[in-house]
Amino acid sequence: MRLTGRGAVAFRDAKVVTGPRPDTGRLRGAGVPVLVLLAGRSRAHDVRRVAARARRALPDAVVATVPGVSHHSMPDDPTGEVGRRVLSFLAAAPGAPATPPAAP
Repeated sequence: MRLTGRGAVAFRDAKVVTGPRPDTGRLRGAGVPVLVLLAGRSRAHDVRRVAARARRALPDAVVATVPGVSHHSMPDDPTGEVGRRVLSFLAAAPGAPATPPAAP
């Protein structure tokens, strides 16, 4: 049996709880490629503001919005768009193998 989260559906009026913002100074100095994927239907944050902030803080990062998914549905994205974007990002990273592994 597969279990899925129902919080966003069952508690539509509940306040969304978020964690602390990532330390962009540490990310900027890490010397690794950064992918910022945002949920187009997120109730956790304003997607445009977060994208703009990420672009200012991490100008070399790839910042993208995945339309049609919420903050909670991104890990279980039925369209496969999240996985495609992650695999594409990894394939373009320095030192990536010429033939990336197939998506599961």
